[in-house]
Amino acid sequence: MLRDGLFFAAIAIVSSIIFAPGSFASEENFKVRTVGHIESIIIETKYDEKTGEEVSTEKNGIELTGIFKVNEKSFAAEIVNLENGFSYNLEGGIKQILSEDQAYYYTGIDKNNELTKFEAVVEKISEDDYVSTINIYEYEDINDKEPTNANTFTFNGKGSELNKYKQESERRTIEYSLSDKTNDTVSPLALEDYYEHIQKGWGKGYKYYIQGPLTTRRDSGNNYSFRWGTDIQDIEKMLKEKGVKHTGSHDIVDFRLRIYTDEPIVFNTVDPINSSTNTFSVPMRFGDYIGVQWIPVVTDSVSIKGSGTDNLLYTFKWNSTYFPSGYLDERDFDEKPSNKNGFAVRYFMDTSPNISTGDKIINFNGYFNYRTLYSNYGLLLNHYTEITKTDYYLIEITK
Repeated sequence: MLRDGLFFAAIAIVSSIIFAPGSFASEENFKVRTVGHIESIIIETKYDEKTGEEVSTEKNGIELTGIFKVNEKSFAAEIVNLENGFSYNLEGGIKQILSEDQAYYYTGIDKNNELTKFEAVVEKISEDDYVSTINIYEYEDINDKEPTNANTFTFNGKGSELNKYKQESERRTIEYSLSDKTNDTVSPLALEDYYEHIQKGWGKGYKYYIQGPLTTRRDSGNNYSFRWGTDIQDIEKMLKEKGVKHTGSHDIVDFRLRIYTDEPIVFNTVDPINSSTNTFSVPMRFGDYIGVQWIPVVTDSVSIKGSGTDNLLYTFKWNSTYFPSGYLDERDFDEKPSNKNGFAVRYFMDTSPNISTGDKIINFNGYFNYRTLYSNYGLLLNHYTEITKTDYYLIEITK
């Protein structure tokens, strides 16, 4: 997600260079809280083959550590994440005093990488106690106006929190098997079989729905549709709890979906077919009455990696230089989609002739980056919230 960098053990050495005596000799530095987090929720469900049980965990925030040298004129910070092993060496200047002796707005760059820029708000909580909110923007080229990645770092003294619970989902079990029939009696799939209910799931900031044949034969394959949806009420609730005064304006600027397995199975793209396809539609079935409908998807850019392998990754992005550029999809999955844009892909799962029969685990990882417009002392800023869901579904392989 973010670039690799220095580990925490090197902070003392680096910071002695960054914050050399005399850099802020005439200004008194604010005491900014040194523990923070990336605004992120990571939800992961795993299946333990030994116990036959599912283990679900929810991690709120990716913990960060920072060393700050900040005053009314200048901002400098060394930010490190021990878990992922990345760091930032930020340095900038005052852009606006939002409230005299209370709140300050800074902009600048990463001294170690000119392709990384930042904006930061530092607020006074009490005497000798300040918090900071930092937006990090990463670019591919120095002349690019649009960042390839954006995150919000909050230094309020809170790191990450880990919880375990039973994840809500409709994990359907296989009720019948084509392997019970002889090869001579296997008939072509009916329309409803192409769009069978495989699995639904939902949680903080997301929901998903997978449709396709529940069974696939050896040395064969089928198409599968995978749709995702947003839940802005969850995001607004989290923002309210954090004291973020959002304007009610939200969109998605980054959506990713990875489909992968340890089985002798490969995945090939269908919709979108390649990285040059920015506008496409994905079929989903809405029962006998409505039938098959198409979910339109409109992006600014598409990146596809791993088509034809056991690890397929889709990345959809929307222009983040103006607001709004992306969209939300708050519709219930039973609702007729009309022509509203959504988040979905269709892929072909191809099995090896050597694959064994029985239930096979197909893993997936879905990611939303929500962008929220909020007001801070009259200044309109972006707040980014990452939602990541990792889970699996089952497909039965027959002879």
